Amino acid sequence: SVKGGQLIYKSDEELTSYSADTISSPIPNRYLVRLETSCGHAAYACLALEKRSDNIIELMIGKHSKSSHQRLCDQEHFLAKHWLTLGKDNMRSSCPLVGEFSGALPDAEGLCARSVTSCDRSDQMNYQVYNCENTTEVYEDRSYHCYGAFEENGLVYTVVKRLDLPYKECFVGTSLERGGSMITEAGTSCGRNREPGTSGMLLSYRSDQCVEWKWEEV
Repeated sequence: SVKGGQLIYKSDEELTSYSADTISSPIPNRYLVRLETSCGHAAYACLALEKRSDNIIELMIGKHSKSSHQRLCDQEHFLAKHWLTLGKDNMRSSCPLVGEFSGALPDAEGLCARSVTSCDRSDQMNYQVYNCENTTEVYEDRSYHCYGAFEENGLVYTVVKRLDLPYKECFVGTSLERGGSMITEAGTSCGRNREPGTSGMLLSYRSDQCVEWKWEEV
């Protein structure tokens, strides 16, 4: 959450919460802050904050220091750091693949996957894994809400929330000239170390069919 010059966020990886009070902004989209953890530890660092879409922001906290020098916002202090992707809970956006798409799983022989958006809302998507030889034999049935997408270096990152899980996830994909998209998972934040063009699953457009929505968030 952000209020005035203060930002509070919880790091699931580090199992702690951070409170960041802004001191200055030496360069655009980077903020020198005083950090305090829920354990009471205090330090200075630079906070990089980027707005990716109307309801998606990403933040990255650089190297911690005992001094509040503006050089903490230099790029060298962000090496080996990763973006944390955040989406507004009360705002959803159309899923990138509207209609019915399907393809074979690259790492599971005989299994296929299908993605279909809701008839009523294009920000709702159902995803199934099934037997390629028998489409009624379904092994996984997941439902998602889409929270928006952004493009970087030719790749499209989509923030989603699976209805039966408490946290958001990210998919990354690239479009192909012959139609369809190569898609792969990108973690709970939009990890930049994924290569959907070489390791992703090919999802090809099948029809404009939609699905009647019957799933509820838990």
